[in-house]
Amino acid sequence: MRGIKEENLNGLRKRIVTLFLQYIKTPQFNPAVAKHLKVPQDINDTKVESFYCTTCERYLPSIEFQISSTNNTKVGKCKNCKNLENLAIKRVDFTKFK
Repeated sequence: MRGIKEENLNGLRKRIVTLFLQYIKTPQFNPAVAKHLKVPQDINDTKVESFYCTTCERYLPSIEFQISSTNNTKVGKCKNCKNLENLAIKRVDFTKFK
């Protein structure tokens, strides 16, 4: 009706279809799609484990500990304690031997 070329409308139609698909895949607007998603959308729904840090003697969430690919049974120190330990280590300067 407005005299717009057909090829100019094809791009607009594709954008509309893409935005509509994104809209119906969002659990906030379409709750039925939440059971089909592989990744949980709400972080609060996921169970967060807590571990005991042997250095600061506190229970902290699992995100506060570094992941070990070799030893997944022992948790050890939290990131904050490891960082503090790294800062406190006395370092020896070997540049005079070079």
